Amino acid sequence: MGSCFAERMGSRLQRHLFDVVWQPAGTLFDPLSLHHHLQAFLRLARDGDHGLDLSDWVQREGVYHRWDMHSDCSDTDPERAIQKLKTALQRGADQLSRAHTLVLTLGTAYVYFLASNGRPVANCHRFPSSNFERRLVTVEEMQTLWEEVLEKLHAWRPDLQVWFTVSPVRHARDGLIENNRSKARLLELAHRLCDGHDGRTYFPSYEWQIDVLRDYRYYDTDLVHPNYAATAYIYDRLVQYAMKPETVALLPRLESLVTADAHRSRLPQSPGNQDFEKHREKQWQELFQEYPYLAQRRNTSSK
Repeated sequence: MGSCFAERMGSRLQRHLFDVVWQPAGTLFDPLSLHHHLQAFLRLARDGDHGLDLSDWVQREGVYHRWDMHSDCSDTDPERAIQKLKTALQRGADQLSRAHTLVLTLGTAYVYFLASNGRPVANCHRFPSSNFERRLVTVEEMQTLWEEVLEKLHAWRPDLQVWFTVSPVRHARDGLIENNRSKARLLELAHRLCDGHDGRTYFPSYEWQIDVLRDYRYYDTDLVHPNYAATAYIYDRLVQYAMKPETVALLPRLESLVTADAHRSRLPQSPGNQDFEKHREKQWQELFQEYPYLAQRRNTSSK
């Protein structure tokens, strides 16, 4: 869960047939919004009630939005919007109840608040800027909220591993100085939440991008987002950091098969292509004989 970098890692894990869900209710950049979503998932999974007001929507240009949700839950029809929200919440709650690891990616410590009542906003939905006040949230404010929800989470699921990481994506529109101040607060928050706590881990995505891959050739053309090479490098560090040797050894084999599945022949009925497909299917079946549980994940290797 968290910033767009969570999607980069989640999609790679799913490509390699891991049982993974990412951004169940959309992308979230700041720790207050992330906390709000996690709390709703926890309440729904543990108590059967997410605690959200399902009538709390705003309308702009014929589209219904929620201030606490990404536009993934927005719709022109209010009933469809509510159903999208319910589906997203249930998806997050279901995965939280059975997950082995929860990875939380913090993007920015700048938070938008509604000018009318001071409520934090997860997404501005292109409303005029006059509707909001933007503020750099203190480490203490964030820590108080997170310690509370993490204590509840660990009490309910003591076996759940919680990983914090800071997104290496630069929030350049904030300005370089402001971006660095924001990232510094997130780094301090992550370490305060992890230090001295079993079951909590800090994963250094930010440091690998900023300090190891510091050259701009590891960024997209916007000079803000890590490019494919950088994402692949950090994913490789994740593999080495978190996975058993047997799993690491299996990944090249999976990558080869998933790549072959994506191949589209210009002449699908040709003898050469038919032989290719038969050989590929034989390799898949051999894999499934060794790892039967992977069979059901083959068709979900792309989101």
